[in-house]
Amino acid sequence: MTFNLKTFLILALVVGVAIGLTTTFMKSAKLVKDFEKDVEKKEFIPEANSIELSELDATAHRSWKIKAEKSIGTADMNKIESDNITAQIFDEKDNLKIQIKSPKAHINRETQISTLDGPAEVFMAEKGTKMIADHFIIKKGKPFEAIGHVKILLSPDGARHINANKAIISEDMNDITLYQISQSPVSPNLLIRGGIIQMEHNSSNKPSKIILSSGAWVKSNETICESSRLDVLLDANGDPSMAVFTGSPIATQKGTRIRAQKIEYIVPTEQVKASGNVRTEII
Repeated sequence: MTFNLKTFLILALVVGVAIGLTTTFMKSAKLVKDFEKDVEKKEFIPEANSIELSELDATAHRSWKIKAEKSIGTADMNKIESDNITAQIFDEKDNLKIQIKSPKAHINRETQISTLDGPAEVFMAEKGTKMIADHFIIKKGKPFEAIGHVKILLSPDGARHINANKAIISEDMNDITLYQISQSPVSPNLLIRGGIIQMEHNSSNKPSKIILSSGAWVKSNETICESSRLDVLLDANGDPSMAVFTGSPIATQKGTRIRAQKIEYIVPTEQVKASGNVRTEII
């Protein structure tokens, strides 16, 4: 994915910039829909309703589009609030790459920090992944953060998902790291929790592996496994096929505790394979 954080920041700021729109505003920016009312100043507070903007290149390709129901700012235009924002970014073939929705956005052009209040959501179409969070914090030149209650949806219906308290998304949107993961259903019969999760994607940009570190815990029916690291391998449908535990793992299954250097858990069959200094005990 070639998405650049600068473009994302432009989307977050564009509603505020649009309030001060003049005939010289960015040759490539096009006002798709006029303001319902001309930009007004009420007590030195600029206000505009129902904004829709997009950016077109020389070949009439639309690189992004943004809508907002209402925007209001300070007289110096350094602080802007916008309601019910929907922003979309498209690839060179006009396919949707990223969609952002937020009921409230706060833009500070002095600090170059924008905050999307939630529940706000970012949908990464190429990866088929949606993230929902209480807040997204965007700062120019930095990875952006999701904080509060963060949820990564692994299935369209949201039944498979990961819950966390914080997420860091890299500038190119290729790497997502989640922190303080609470109990999460990554499949109908597989629950996980732990300290840090990283997600890897295959050549088709679909999730292929979930790496859980800093205290991994997994429960599948009657089997519970704990270790310092867990690699969950996903099949072509995004369903867990195998869980590999390393770092002094312990597996408990049907009254038996297994300790080893490495434990593999085959999710569909619930089969446990242990290797390296294997020890078992009845509990």
